[in-house]
Amino acid sequence: MNSTQVAAAAAEVTHTQPPAIGEYWPGQGGIYLGEAVEDENYPQGYLVLCEATTDKRFKWAAAIDWAAAQTVDGHTDFRLPSRFEAALIYANGRKHVDTGPWYWTGTPQGASCAWYCFFNLGSQGYGTVSSAGAARAVRRFVL
Repeated sequence: MNSTQVAAAAAEVTHTQPPAIGEYWPGQGGIYLGEAVEDENYPQGYLVLCEATTDKRFKWAAAIDWAAAQTVDGHTDFRLPSRFEAALIYANGRKHVDTGPWYWTGTPQGASCAWYCFFNLGSQGYGTVSSAGAARAVRRFVL
């Protein structure tokens, strides 16, 4: 590897290093919220909050569809956060979220309910999937 290739490789590594928590991560589709530990459905990885927002309220299935339809910085792997990721949004990113409404998570609770989170206090509960709640999208990935 020549010096030009080494410099290019170093620049690529720097580009993939996460910024400070709460800062936009160029090329990764949103705000870096920190490293999320493995939970029931996802491996340990970096969590990014999509900058796309909406004032709409959705039934749970429509919220899932809205999150999956987001494309930012070429990334199309957005989804609703798990209930554990919602706790990380509360801890590290609530200044980037309207804390008035409650938000759906992608975590179901039985056949007709799903978990939601209030980002003003970090409280969570579950409600019927036919209720209308807010939505934000996240993506998780391993470098």
